[in-house]
Amino acid sequence: MKSWEELNQRRDEERSKISLRRSEAAVKIIVGGGTRGIAAGARAITSTTLDEILRHHLEGKAVVQLAAVEQEGCEPLVRIEQPGKEPVVYQNVTPERMQRIFQQHVLNGEVVKEWVMAS
Repeated sequence: MKSWEELNQRRDEERSKISLRRSEAAVKIIVGGGTRGIAAGARAITSTTLDEILRHHLEGKAVVQLAAVEQEGCEPLVRIEQPGKEPVVYQNVTPERMQRIFQQHVLNGEVVKEWVMAS
């Protein structure tokens, strides 16, 4: 069993993640969380994204949302929305790919073209 201190720390971490999902932010990262998206790993991608937001201290500047966005054979999908730019949808995202998308696209503004879903 965990100590009270460990449980309180875990509670605080989870609360900060919940507040990240609810905030109005400059960058929105929407993970396709429909049935197929979840089966393909959307929860792991959401967790990875939240970890990246916290690691780079972007609380309030970036937000993650789950949405029922699906395209058969392309899940999980991730949509990046930034003010003044066209939204970009990535397909077949894995936690490892999400780390690169976060670094290259969210932090540096460069689209990772090889994983962009054709419109």
